[in-house]
Amino acid sequence: MSIPEPKVEHHEGRGIRSCPIFPELRPILDEAFEIFGDKSKYVVAAPKYRAAANTAMGWKNANLRSEMTRLLCRAGVSGWPRLFHS
Repeated sequence: MSIPEPKVEHHEGRGIRSCPIFPELRPILDEAFEIFGDKSKYVVAAPKYRAAANTAMGWKNANLRSEMTRLLCRAGVSGWPRLFHS
């Protein structure tokens, strides 16, 4: 999975980070791609959130934990104690 790195994209060789995913996620992501195709380049489309966090001076106030908690709640999945630690 490719993840944009807007904070370091001005450095040579940076700007996109490659992140491995669990094999169990592949069928789910493939199904979503079949449904939505190239309509969205993001797995989680949140244009208002992205617009508010990406300012002229860089990414600010991007409270990822709160947004992740909202997404998990909407998906009906209970969170785990440390959301961004594997």
